[in-house]
Amino acid sequence: MLRSSLWLPVSDEKSSRGCVRTTASYVLLVAGSVAVFLWIRSAGNSLSSVAGTTGGIAAKSIATRFDTLPHVLLALLVILSVSRFIGSLFQRIHQPAVIGEVVAGIALGPSLLGRMCPGAVSFLFPSEVVPFLGVLAQVGVILFMFLVC
Repeated sequence: MLRSSLWLPVSDEKSSRGCVRTTASYVLLVAGSVAVFLWIRSAGNSLSSVAGTTGGIAAKSIATRFDTLPHVLLALLVILSVSRFIGSLFQRIHQPAVIGEVVAGIALGPSLLGRMCPGAVSFLFPSEVVPFLGVLAQVGVILFMFLVC
C-alpha cells in the first residue's frame, strides 16, 4: 500500500540543493579521475624501458594516444557544455531541451563553426580525436537505447 506522503511534491529549495550536490559530486569525480590519471602518467614517464629498448613505432603510437586524451576531454567538455547551455535556452522558450542539443551539435559541426572559424574546429576536433569521439558517441547511443527500453 502506498502512503500519501510519497506523492507530495518536493520543495524547490530541497531539489535545488540536491541538484547542486549532484553536480558538485560529478565535478569532483571527474576532477579526481583526471588527477589520478595525470599522476599515474607522470609516474609512468619516469620509468625506463626494459633492457634499453625503445619500442620503435609502438612507443610512438602509445605516446600519441596519451597526447590525444586531453584533446578528447576538452572536446567532450565543450560538446557537453554547449549542448546543456543551448538545451536550457530552448527550455526557457518552452521547447524540448533535446532540440536545443541537436542545434548545438549542428552549431559545433562543420556546417556552422567549421565555416565561421575553421581554426577552432581544427583545434577542438583534430583528426586524431574524431575516431575516439565517434566511439564515445556510439557507446552513448547504445546506453541511451538501454534507458529507453
